[in-house]
Amino acid sequence: MNDYKFHDLTISDFNTISFWLSYWIMCYFFALYDLISASKARFKK
Repeated sequence: MNDYKFHDLTISDFNTISFWLSYWIMCYFFALYDLISASKARFKK
């Protein structure tokens, strides 16, 4: 059980994973914000 280790996962891989994770989170929040602002503009009429 103790021979299990992340020998393939390096620092650069971790940086790439965190970069893509933050990228998708930002895209998700921008889409959510766009949806909310569009629905607010629709309710104003």
